[in-house]
Amino acid sequence: MIIEKKNNFFPIFSINNFLNEEECNILSSNFPKIKSEDLNNNDNGKYSFDSKSEILLDLIKKNENLRELLENIKKRIIKIIFLNKIFFLIFKERKFSIKLLVKFLLHILKIKKYFEFNFQFSYIYNHGYITPHLDGRKKLISLMLYFPDNLPNKDLNKKQQEIGTCFYFNSRMIEGSNIHLKNENEIKTLEETSEFYQTPFVAKHLYGFIRNERSWHSVKRLNIKDNYVRKSLNININLI
Repeated sequence: MIIEKKNNFFPIFSINNFLNEEECNILSSNFPKIKSEDLNNNDNGKYSFDSKSEILLDLIKKNENLRELLENIKKRIIKIIFLNKIFFLIFKERKFSIKLLVKFLLHILKIKKYFEFNFQFSYIYNHGYITPHLDGRKKLISLMLYFPDNLPNKDLNKKQQEIGTCFYFNSRMIEGSNIHLKNENEIKTLEETSEFYQTPFVAKHLYGFIRNERSWHSVKRLNIKDNYVRKSLNININLI
């Protein structure tokens, strides 16, 4: 079931219980424990590997359950996009671009490939963060699955639930492509005055948003406990 977050800025949605218990356990247990030096360093305490990396290619080669589950997730997302009119929302956010529509038709007719799925396994270490940013125009839609830890007390679990993805908007924000805020004062001002929604960091649910010129988002600095790692599977659909 899709629950749209009603706003005038860009479409954000969630799908409750996108993963069942077994699927969640497969992904959680197969979330590799890899040294940060062997991952892509995305700065500010975030590390990752994705569909194009040797790490994931090796994992799915060795683990049939993981390979089948990722393929199943991809098929379900495609179904959701079309049954719930998300493609129309993407098309609308691209100002009803005829060029995008032609690419889509050529892609589904298998004349030429124009779109790709990218699975990114993301690790953000305690005190790490992702600065507020706009993604590049090749990204059409971003989706997130979270894998919280079983922490030893209620206070830590409450803090963990509050490290989801944050979304921002105000009328003076820069519009553009692939912009990342670096200035600490700008980040602080944005977080204090412009945040309108934060996804809860909970398991099984799928969260997503459609990229446009206003889709500013971030992950705030983590302060959970020593050796904590925020784990998520990020799924992006991009133009090639």
